[in-house]
Amino acid sequence: MPGSSLWLIPPKDPFNRAMQTQITSMVPMRFAPNKPPTFIPHITLTSHINPALHEPDAQAWLDSLELNIEALLEANETREKDSTDSASAEKRALEAGNLDPPVPPAPTVPSDPEKAALSEETSTSTSAPAPTSTPADPEKAALSDPSPSPTPAPAPSQPSPSACTSPALPIEINLHELEAGDPFFRKLALNATLPSPGLSALATVLRAQGCYGNDVETAKSWEKSEYRPHLSLLYADVPKDEARRKIPGVLQDLVRAKAILKPSRDGTVSKGGSIVLVPTDREIGQWKPIASRPLPEVVWKLNMLL
Repeated sequence: MPGSSLWLIPPKDPFNRAMQTQITSMVPMRFAPNKPPTFIPHITLTSHINPALHEPDAQAWLDSLELNIEALLEANETREKDSTDSASAEKRALEAGNLDPPVPPAPTVPSDPEKAALSEETSTSTSAPAPTSTPADPEKAALSDPSPSPTPAPAPSQPSPSACTSPALPIEINLHELEAGDPFFRKLALNATLPSPGLSALATVLRAQGCYGNDVETAKSWEKSEYRPHLSLLYADVPKDEARRKIPGVLQDLVRAKAILKPSRDGTVSKGGSIVLVPTDREIGQWKPIASRPLPEVVWKLNMLL
């Protein structure tokens, strides 16, 4: 898979361990002698992130991301205003000819260019020119000029980690349907119920920053047309029909796992989690988080349809 990805993972609790057991042993056992790759339980928030964005400090980049669409839009407006103000200031400086620090003329040198030329001719015709009649050396004048250089325009502001906000909406992930698919990476997956406003908003704001240069509108279009949140249980290069035939047995395993978890009446099996950055341009065996950011505002539910 090209680029890096942002995943939402459950906390290290019984639900996480139950899903890891399904991915590592229970589901692969039903596809023996195939040996599918293993991975950590996760919901992909966005992928195809250019690694140059988060290098060389992946943790700092992840911490700097806004998690709230409104906050990102406000930051975009601030950056645009700063850029406009900087461009206007530079234009005014160009028009005024003040981009370079002024070099004041020496007191004894006439300000009129013609008089300065005549003065220079007169001084060179004498055998002992008076020190005060020699035009000032521009380089020396510049060195002796005490006036400070103009302050460069500030760079566009970037959101600092401390300024980043929490998601505006609660994030609820209701895993309700086990489905077989054509793609290798979702051969068997637990689909999340849609609409899920909090989850969709989080995916949108991260997609905007990771893939579209903070363009929220493009990210919204992507979310509506392409984003289908799911928790994969199997990566495999097997026919979809073969995977579909395994669904009843896998569902029975999931039902037993859910009973052990003792969910609440609405199916809640876990709370909390983290956003992790994963270099998914590597081999699957190397898909390990390189940065993590806690996200306590997550509720995980398990309500499979039998």
